[in-house]
Amino acid sequence: MTKSSSSAAANQPSRRVSLRVAGFVTAALFWLGETLLHAVAFKPHHFELLPHDDHELWMRTFICAMFVLFGFYAQSIVRRLEESEGKLAVANRELGAALERAIGDNLPVCAWCKSVRNENGKWLRLEEYLLDHSHAHVTHGICEACELKMVQDLKDHPPR
Repeated sequence: MTKSSSSAAANQPSRRVSLRVAGFVTAALFWLGETLLHAVAFKPHHFELLPHDDHELWMRTFICAMFVLFGFYAQSIVRRLEESEGKLAVANRELGAALERAIGDNLPVCAWCKSVRNENGKWLRLEEYLLDHSHAHVTHGICEACELKMVQDLKDHPPR
């Protein structure tokens, strides 16, 4: 484990707690803000932390509960994301190791036709080698340089 990944792992619990706490803090600030708004707008100089109106009490309670639940929900999403990132990192390491084992340190390629020599000494087209040694499916296209060369060759030597 690298230094940066170990420090990131150490910070995960505090990040996990901070989203839950953010839900509670947001709910408390909402409640206080609503109380102050009602004190200023509707009943000047009368500060009620718990409203006497049942509808107002239920509305505030419901909204605060939504803030708290959202904090827990957001944290569950972050936790799943962190787990997925961890699984992805493991899969990338395994893929890199498998690719290194499959190809090895040196890949013998013909300087002329670009065929690849396999472990038995047999020369295979690159496409065949990749199909045998990986799960890759080879598709074909033409690069810009080859396309320009082909067009020029067709101009110089038109087909009969």
